[in-house]
Amino acid sequence: LDLPQIDNTICQYAQKDVAIVTGTLDANGELLPLDNVDLSFKCSPAICDLGKSNKNNKGTPVLMTKVPLCFNGIVEGSKEGYYKGKSLYSSNQETNNEVLLTLEPKYKKKVKIYLIEKETGEIRSPYDTEQISFQFDNANLGYSSSYNYPGDEEIELLVGDYKINSYVIRNSTWSITTEKQEIETCVDVRAAGLMGFFKTDTKCQTTTIDPIELNYAMTGGARFDYTFERQDLANTETLNLYVPVDPIPSDLD
Repeated sequence: LDLPQIDNTICQYAQKDVAIVTGTLDANGELLPLDNVDLSFKCSPAICDLGKSNKNNKGTPVLMTKVPLCFNGIVEGSKEGYYKGKSLYSSNQETNNEVLLTLEPKYKKKVKIYLIEKETGEIRSPYDTEQISFQFDNANLGYSSSYNYPGDEEIELLVGDYKINSYVIRNSTWSITTEKQEIETCVDVRAAGLMGFFKTDTKCQTTTIDPIELNYAMTGGARFDYTFERQDLANTETLNLYVPVDPIPSDLD
């Protein structure tokens, strides 16, 4: 849970010496040094800015600083191109004065879209009349990313398990018109007077929906789960995305 930035005098009484070392992971999952990470310390509801990590004479990215005494404090780091890192640190209890903070890299992948015709099994490229969207939700980190065609050329992803939703909207060569509808909505309300505690009246309202002419229709999409391993994202190969489609519908049904 992200806490709002709050001015709190607790940040002025930093007593605990701490060394915060920052790193990231390479394509094989091995730890690498990462400097110029913006660091902060959260002690609810206060957020104390600490500064940036910098390489020392041994080449280790570290920030030597002080933090206020806090139970279940959180050391947090952020840098462009990386997912924010967090590490729980109870500065009022820990005898250890070192914290290792690892930031997960965001991998940029070029994307190629393919559509699968459900009637024939044919695999084809998108038509100019089609708009395609993919939504990627990382179940492990709460991270989300999207890809839209046309427009986007690449997507940023983290390692982990994803729930993926996609859909295709296509401009129609003919109009699809909805019929005029009248919808009646009824609710139970208390009757007037003392007896209203024991009985209710029903009041109804009719709403008229005029015909709507649509020049586009949803023709495809899918929902599925997929796990991206680090090797899948760290390589330079294009990410191929497939989505099944139906023909343009002839009517609303």
